[in-house]
Amino acid sequence: MSNSEEGDDVERELAAIATIYSVLKPLSAESQSKILRYLVERIGIEPMATKPMFVPAAPQSPSERMTPAAHFEPEPIDERGDGISPIAHKWMKRSGLTTEMLSPYFSLGLSEIDLIANGVPGSTKKEKFKSVLLLKGIASYLGSGAARVTFEDLKQVASHYDVYDPPNFAANMKSFSKEVNGSKEAGFTLTASGLTEAAELICEMIKAPPKRKK
Repeated sequence: MSNSEEGDDVERELAAIATIYSVLKPLSAESQSKILRYLVERIGIEPMATKPMFVPAAPQSPSERMTPAAHFEPEPIDERGDGISPIAHKWMKRSGLTTEMLSPYFSLGLSEIDLIANGVPGSTKKEKFKSVLLLKGIASYLGSGAARVTFEDLKQVASHYDVYDPPNFAANMKSFSKEVNGSKEAGFTLTASGLTEAAELICEMIKAPPKRKK
């Protein structure tokens, strides 16, 4: 496998983990177990209950002992003070982005990271809407580790940038299927391709900032 293919696999895995975690987190433990069991049976994954997925060598104390369930725990909250999730920090490093580069476009350091760019790239309303979709997904990714945006949030931010187009919404979202998947009811999540394109978009914005929104 080439380095490029391996990187794509890592992006897909991180996106999948973040999405599944964000969906399961609000549910009860019983519901989480039911969903995971259903997915395992539906996909046809062979059970691995006979051995832990990860066990550290020679734990020093009972508190250091890793259990199979601990493998699925989210990474610890990052303590850099910028509010960015550890998963997003890895994406930033691979994309060549820093907090200084992102700070003009996202409200880093706040309890909820949001899109604050003065304008978004695009020569048409559809192109600008796609930019908003990608950037809003990244704002969520930076804060929570899940590049997911609800329809209501997307509608609100798209209206703010004057690019919300109700008659063409469904057709536009369908044309963005490579970069994002989901629905109005479940929300929209950036795919691995979406994360990559969003990084490229931000790099373009850094080189040539879009004009301020009127």
